[in-house]
Amino acid sequence: MLILFDVKKTSADIRDFLVRADIKADDFGKQEAATIKSIFEIAELATTDGALVIPAHIDEYNGLGSVSVGNLKRFFSEFNINAVQVVHKEFLNQSLQTTGNTDLKALLNDYYNNPNPAIDDATVKEWFTPVKYAIENHLAILTFSDNPHEPKNSKHGLFGIGTHYTWIKMDEQPSLEGVRQAFLLPDYRIKKRV
Repeated sequence: MLILFDVKKTSADIRDFLVRADIKADDFGKQEAATIKSIFEIAELATTDGALVIPAHIDEYNGLGSVSVGNLKRFFSEFNINAVQVVHKEFLNQSLQTTGNTDLKALLNDYYNNPNPAIDDATVKEWFTPVKYAIENHLAILTFSDNPHEPKNSKHGLFGIGTHYTWIKMDEQPSLEGVRQAFLLPDYRIKKRV
């Protein structure tokens, strides 16, 4: 999850959040940093601190595909989730949203450089489900670079920064409240560049 804090928050506030999220101080800033807390617990910590929660890359590895439909609906409705990040614009294309679509499977397998195991119908359905419920809940759909290490490599790195981005219309002085308000009117204040 991407957690956005107000610009008035200090680095001490962020460290405090990470500690309360049960992330070890030695792991701060590391890709391998992890917590055993649930998405509900992290979202509650963040919203209590006044932060915005944006579920990231909901349509791929380590996204929200493994969350049950009931918990997914609960997560989107109970924790003021107003936006999500979608990596694969193809999941937004109505003609490609059926499971068993060989074009979509081929595209995803190529995108991930033919992973082992290969992306199959079950994976496509798992990855599409959070996108489907985000659309049904009228959440703002954001795209931005996941900073892949290199083409066809999902490891994080510097390659790809800026290749995907989202324009967010808000006041001249950016603020967390401006971002929050833009998410509430995505048809008018959000523009994706993919």
